[in-house]
Amino acid sequence: MLPEWKAAPLASPRPSDLRAWFDGLRTGGRLKYDKESREWLRSGTDGLSVDSLRYVRTIMHQALDMAVEDGMLARNPLAAIRLPQARPRQVEPLTASEVRRLLAASGSHRLHAFFALVLLTGARAGELLGLRWDDCDLKAGAPTIRHSLQRVKGQGLVLGAPKTPASQRRIDLPQGAVHALREHRKAQISERWDAGPLWQETGFVFTSEVGKPLDESNVYKRIWLPMLAKAGLPPRRLHDGRHSHASLLLDQGANPKVVQERLGHADIRTTLQLYAHLLPGAQRREADKLDAMLAEQDEDTGAADARARRTDGGAAQNKGPGCPRSAGPLCFARPLFGHSGPAVHRGHSLEALVCLELEAGIEPATYALRVRRSAD
Repeated sequence: MLPEWKAAPLASPRPSDLRAWFDGLRTGGRLKYDKESREWLRSGTDGLSVDSLRYVRTIMHQALDMAVEDGMLARNPLAAIRLPQARPRQVEPLTASEVRRLLAASGSHRLHAFFALVLLTGARAGELLGLRWDDCDLKAGAPTIRHSLQRVKGQGLVLGAPKTPASQRRIDLPQGAVHALREHRKAQISERWDAGPLWQETGFVFTSEVGKPLDESNVYKRIWLPMLAKAGLPPRRLHDGRHSHASLLLDQGANPKVVQERLGHADIRTTLQLYAHLLPGAQRREADKLDAMLAEQDEDTGAADARARRTDGGAAQNKGPGCPRSAGPLCFARPLFGHSGPAVHRGHSLEALVCLELEAGIEPATYALRVRRSAD
């Protein structure tokens, strides 16, 4: 942004100028500094993605909003700029069978625990590579994500904060992952003794054979891809291990809120957008659970009706043809799911309701009825 706008007067950009600028970003690519000409030039190859364009717009919009608040601008020219909606990202998670194959293939590898945590925690690769033993409660079986290890141009590997504040989280591990982590701890202690003075104590859980931190790019190329091939699986991104974890949870009917917390998403909408295609099956399961719950309620209602008939002692008194009334007024809800049935009026006793159902040829207690005593 700065190379093209830093010399422009604050009030000069018009919406048409900004539209042309965004079109250039979309088609002309990023700006790169050319050392020979000492100028900023467009790459002329790949343009920015819709996500990147929207991010640039957000940053500029915030800056110009501050200028409006300070009285330097009458209005924000970016308010008139509309960018295309980002397409939902399609994820390609591993199936449960593929996860088992990958874990089995990596069983003898020194970084088997890394594979287990990638697939069974949903943590980002950088978060796992930045994980320290001090952050791991092996007794409780729950590491706490506090950092992320990333390579920064000109600085090497840098340990920084995770992607968002919500990414700092505690993740409960399945017992298989806890066992893998404990075994990895023992193996690392053995490697430290074997390395002797060459060992570099960094405190990281996942290191090289001499204790150095691992680069995500190297792990992907030299460990992840070869292990997929060993398991007979096609190439997948390292980040797809994270998606696989979310997929497995949702396939079991897990609450999306729990999935969001394990993945460290700042907003549950991100979780739902990424994995919306996995939810229809979960909806079917929840609908089946609702049927089962209502069936149990029907059985309970039938038992309650039978008890009421035994204890009622004929207290109901007929107040008119076809409309028996009880001394204590009752309220009944309408039958569920639109089933037709006998008319149920305020004031009917439980015995009267059962009689009406029998007259209509309906088995008693086939409708879930909420019964409450009316105060009047």
